[in-house]
Amino acid sequence: MVTKATFVGPGFTRKPPKYERFIRPTGLRFTKAHVTHPELKCTFNLEIIGVKKNPNGPTYTSLGVITKGTIIEVNTSSPPSLSQIPIYLCEPVI
Repeated sequence: MVTKATFVGPGFTRKPPKYERFIRPTGLRFTKAHVTHPELKCTFNLEIIGVKKNPNGPTYTSLGVITKGTIIEVNTSSPPSLSQIPIYLCEPVI
């Protein structure tokens, strides 16, 4: 059983329990990530496309496990254009 946050694609279906080697609980499956823009210092909630590399090894990468230092691919076409972002969205909340 995997006890860390994981990513599975939208078309993911579980294998029958007889053939399932790693169980990924539904409560730990994530489809979105908070990504901070370095220049604007704004955080966007973007959809994850895939896990590129996990520093803990290729098994974690193939399972889609997300740990500290994991490189993930996100869909950047979903946030509004950078020229259309109002300034009040980028101010820090105190």
